[in-house]
Amino acid sequence: MAVPLGMRFSYRKTDSETPLFQRLAQIRLAMAYSVTVSAAKLFMQTWYAKLFEQPALSAAIRFARLALHNDKTRKAVFNQQIDL
Repeated sequence: MAVPLGMRFSYRKTDSETPLFQRLAQIRLAMAYSVTVSAAKLFMQTWYAKLFEQPALSAAIRFARLALHNDKTRKAVFNQQIDL
């Protein structure tokens, strides 16, 4: 069902969401990369897991990059495995 144009929704943040949204709102990525889906999936899984464990955003990014460094196998076009 389509939402009529101009219809407003209200959303109330819970206490557990507020710090996370505040940290994410401060992020700005200034660089663009071309990555495989498998690399993006690994990065995001690690990043979100560490982000919920630790208060420091930089630490979550560091752990996600370390996960990519430790697992150099990527899935490419036609299900080919590439070892970096």
